[in-house]
Amino acid sequence: MSREEQDSRELNREQNRLRDYRRSLTAHRVRRILTRVLLAGAVICALYFGIRYYQSRHYSSMEMSPAADYIAADGASYRNLGETIVEYTSNGATCLDTAGRVLWQCSFEMEEPIVSTAGNVIAFADYNGRSVYVMNTSGELGHFTTAMDVHYLSAAENGDVLCVMDSGTSAWIRLYSADGREKAYFVRNIDESGYPLAAALSPDGETVCISNLMMEGASVKTVLSFYDFAHGSEENSYEVSSYAYKDEVVPVVRFLNDQVCTAVSDARLMYFDVSGNAPVAGMNSMFSEQVQSLFFGDERIGLLFMDETGNEMYRLDLYDLHGSRTGSIRFSLNYTDVQLTGGRIFINNAQYCMIYAEDGREIFSGAFSRSVRVLHASKRLRNLCALTGKELEEIELH
Repeated sequence: MSREEQDSRELNREQNRLRDYRRSLTAHRVRRILTRVLLAGAVICALYFGIRYYQSRHYSSMEMSPAADYIAADGASYRNLGETIVEYTSNGATCLDTAGRVLWQCSFEMEEPIVSTAGNVIAFADYNGRSVYVMNTSGELGHFTTAMDVHYLSAAENGDVLCVMDSGTSAWIRLYSADGREKAYFVRNIDESGYPLAAALSPDGETVCISNLMMEGASVKTVLSFYDFAHGSEENSYEVSSYAYKDEVVPVVRFLNDQVCTAVSDARLMYFDVSGNAPVAGMNSMFSEQVQSLFFGDERIGLLFMDETGNEMYRLDLYDLHGSRTGSIRFSLNYTDVQLTGGRIFINNAQYCMIYAEDGREIFSGAFSRSVRVLHASKRLRNLCALTGKELEEIELH
């Protein structure tokens, strides 16, 4: 064999070894990637099923234990605000954390307080009065006096406040910062535009939806008008779009986030995409039954009807951000509160509590050991607490 042939064979062997090495290296890399993918998939599956198990786990008993002394004010009303409880009367408001610590107190004098919450922000105004107070879970953000009597109030998560004022012939809509600085306003003639029945301010404080009730002969019409302070024109009163609904009354409008606004009439649940410069009407969920009540929470809506089957007293239908019904819950408790949080539904009165998963599965049903004024529902079941007349109680489910 010649020298050239030997060199050629040696070169071929080296090339073959190099190819084999590259194939082995590629196979090794593929195995590592597959191992990582399978491991990540196993972890995700374990977390998913673990969360599903935790959310749907059934509890059979409840234990209440005093966490702090707290004497509830006579005639007080309550709002859950983030991880705190706000107690308020016509004389002021107090904010408690779930350990019973007083985070802040605010004194005011109001004949009839009206309240609006958004995220960790709460605003108070005196109905037919001119005092407005804005707080969050840390303390007071500001208070101010308006030039006209306030009839409707809507707070935003950034601390801005929308006040709707009625002068008799005109509706004045003013946007304020928490410290009372007027950021924008517009005026609508009530005879031409209708009476402002409800109003909502987006979380970023830029978009407003107003439900205007109008008479057309012997019938009624509701016009939902959208106003955008960031993209609308002051010459056009910031109005960017509107939708009319004949023979319907729309008493509730609400922003679920900066992209979705919802409204509820006596005939339908409406969704609007407000992510662009001009809000666009989206999904409509029609119904023929009378809505008894409605509840908002965690980007969910709950519509309460009478149970047509006759097996229970109520039926609570749950809807997501896209207008799809995600589940129904039937129950017969004479409730005082319904809360949607952490993918669960909490239904309670002073003596009894029921907890459901969104798909309708019962998680807990049982009596409180002491009469409860307000239940603070948490995303974590083991962080529940309740305010009785004299104490803040921790609640543990077993």
